[in-house]
Amino acid sequence: MFQIMVSYGALAVTMVVVVVTVQWLGCNFAEGYPEEDLVVRLPGQPKVLFRQYAGYVEVDTKTGRSLFYYFVEAATQPETKPLTLWLNGGVDVCMTYERKFYFNLPEVQHALHANRTRLPYEWSMCTSRVNYRGIDSNISMLPLLKRIIQNKTPVWIFSGDQDSIIPFLGTRTIIRELAHDLNFSTTLPYRHWYHRDQVAGWVTEYGKLLTFATVRGAAHMVPYGQPARALHMFSCFVRGRRLPNNTHYPDDG
Repeated sequence: MFQIMVSYGALAVTMVVVVVTVQWLGCNFAEGYPEEDLVVRLPGQPKVLFRQYAGYVEVDTKTGRSLFYYFVEAATQPETKPLTLWLNGGVDVCMTYERKFYFNLPEVQHALHANRTRLPYEWSMCTSRVNYRGIDSNISMLPLLKRIIQNKTPVWIFSGDQDSIIPFLGTRTIIRELAHDLNFSTTLPYRHWYHRDQVAGWVTEYGKLLTFATVRGAAHMVPYGQPARALHMFSCFVRGRRLPNNTHYPDDG
């Protein structure tokens, strides 16, 4: 799965087409969450040293529509850390069906303050109740990315180099086409980047706003297969840093 990170000045946004990351410094995010949404513990999971919240945000009270949210604070200094919002409705659909079993356990739903209305059907990673059309999955993201970049918004796009579902070579070709449409020249030739004294992947930049990177050893889900390298790349992104081309680089945090 190729993923997109978009930075809006003081705001940073990441999308797996729908994943958003926002960085606001000097804010205490937990202040806006009701204490009744605090998740005390999750069945079968170890005790954690950070606060987490789950519940619903009302969208339309007349029709009873609401969106489920799950918020996790950083373990240290949460008031200075980026905030990541997953807007795709839940766990990645490419995860195993163990997640479906776990999230349908009554005790887990109770701990997450989920399914308060006792719906008569199970939670599903891909619901059949939404009538998606197959043709919709082939809609190009390039026009949207082009408009974002034309608004002077930096964009990073990255792939696992072992992704057999969406091979990175195809993504790299498409990004080259996007750079050509934007009249961007290559400002950073394709080269390796490092993490923990190892080659962590390859990266190239076009103009001042478009970056394409691969993560070595990662497959379809980059953070799942290479969490440390994914975190390092994400940390560079939110700090506005170029991926390092040497083995000596500040730690993430």
